[in-house]
Amino acid sequence: MSDLDRLNNKLAKLKGNDEGYVVAGVTEGIVSVLLTEIEETILPREMVLTNERGERFVLIVTGRRLLALDGPGVEGPGQADGDDAAARIVADFIGPFRAFLDHAREIGMDAGRPPIRIDPTMIGCSVETLAAALAGPDNGPSADPVDAALDLALAGLRLAGGEIVGRSGAADLVARLDAFAAAGAARLAQVAGGEADAPSCLFLSGAGQQGMLLARVAFRGEAALVLASAEASGDLIALCRGERPATAAS
Repeated sequence: MSDLDRLNNKLAKLKGNDEGYVVAGVTEGIVSVLLTEIEETILPREMVLTNERGERFVLIVTGRRLLALDGPGVEGPGQADGDDAAARIVADFIGPFRAFLDHAREIGMDAGRPPIRIDPTMIGCSVETLAAALAGPDNGPSADPVDAALDLALAGLRLAGGEIVGRSGAADLVARLDAFAAAGAARLAQVAGGEADAPSCLFLSGAGQQGMLLARVAFRGEAALVLASAEASGDLIALCRGERPATAAS
């Protein structure tokens, strides 16, 4: 199964219980999945989302940034320069694009190289800027994101000051995390940070054949190094946006 097939399966599951009503939690899950895709995209990529009526939204992504989006309700090609580009993309993302996701009964995605050359001077909008706009002003974390990440994990290590201060989960998975931590988790902490008042989330691997991903969630000097199911990626991102994970809200 390709990465695109897995993504479409995930989108189908998120929309599986939606019978045409606006369900905010479903949209949040889809947005989290898309933000993860943008964050993991380095080379130019065109992502085309289509609903059951054949309406489409096109996202142009490269270098972990959303450069442009176009679809129903978006005026013009969705491109601009400098700070105006980020502001315009944010407005279109949280406005017409989010409404498109809200009202879709089915969502599918296709992806490939953009049909036109990407202008290297385009700045676009970062995932962090999109996440901050979606979270809204003064919307800090509702709980300790390190604790919450460990709750989502199949196995996890809690770290403070570069030292392991707690373990949880299946013994064989904990052993794998111990080996990773011994090999370089302290050095990773120096690079990834985690001392700030805002939580950070770093995905260290995609989902392998076992369907698990490796991630690090850090906040105020502590961190969780976790092995979690691929489906938990959206919830892990939500923690670092100051939101309550969808699984905790249900």
